[in-house]
Amino acid sequence: MKIKEFFLNYRKMRNIFLILSLILLIFPVLGIIFNYIFEMIIIYLGIELGFLGYIGGVWLWSYLSKSEKITELKNIITVIGIIGFITLFLSLLMGIFTYFQSIILLNNLIDSLNYLFLFITFYMFGYDFSIMNKNVIGKIKNENNNTKDKNEKSKNLFKIDPIIIKNIGSVIGILTSLFFFPLLLIGLYGNILNITMQVFMTFFICILGFGIAYIAWEHIKKSELITGNFKNQLVILSIITTIFVVFLLGLGIYIRYYDNNYFYLQIMTCSIILFMDCMAFYFLGLIISILMVKTKEKISN
Repeated sequence: MKIKEFFLNYRKMRNIFLILSLILLIFPVLGIIFNYIFEMIIIYLGIELGFLGYIGGVWLWSYLSKSEKITELKNIITVIGIIGFITLFLSLLMGIFTYFQSIILLNNLIDSLNYLFLFITFYMFGYDFSIMNKNVIGKIKNENNNTKDKNEKSKNLFKIDPIIIKNIGSVIGILTSLFFFPLLLIGLYGNILNITMQVFMTFFICILGFGIAYIAWEHIKKSELITGNFKNQLVILSIITTIFVVFLLGLGIYIRYYDNNYFYLQIMTCSIILFMDCMAFYFLGLIISILMVKTKEKISN
């Protein structure tokens, strides 16, 4: 029981993490001794970021679970977490496999990776913009619900908000239309349809990533937990993550159009591996926290 409690207490794990970080410095030291410094640093960072990601998942749920409005969504969040963990874990394994392949395979994957990180970058922009913005789209609807039962309001709070969908969906639809038809005509008239459709795909990925993140976090903000110290911590973490993702996107674009040196490809592959590693364990921490809460509820009932 104490072991279970430990893995649900991010404060205790954080203290152990600091000690573990010092102990695991033996990996870079061994790398220097046996001339495998690059590989050992990656192993060291992989272990560190995996543990840090897990702590982050536990930390997030420890705050969000304070709201009944959020805990009502634990089944949905669990499903999303499991899908996210499986996807990221498979991506992690694929990244490790790719690292040991030839430069030809890495070059062939660079376009797909750039599109992926373009989506993630604009997802982070939408996430950042939402949590830094004090207003909540659709919040005015709650003023008309004062006469309703409190429990009924809580149950209906996280249904798809038509105001959020309408506002963001309209912006996405208008921008997509404004770009699609002119680019289609230019492509057909100038016989460069392939190029103009690539431009449109790039633009569409950007607004889709931004829109999904913004819609999701506008709903989460209705829990009224994204305030104070917790909000400040979220903002700091989101900025760090955004900078890292933008770095990966920039590196991918540089490799694609300027220099496909094998060293740069290795750096990008390893960075992606570390990113997927951290995020996979982040989802794992979130899933385990939610499942433990469910188990406690069943026992108490």
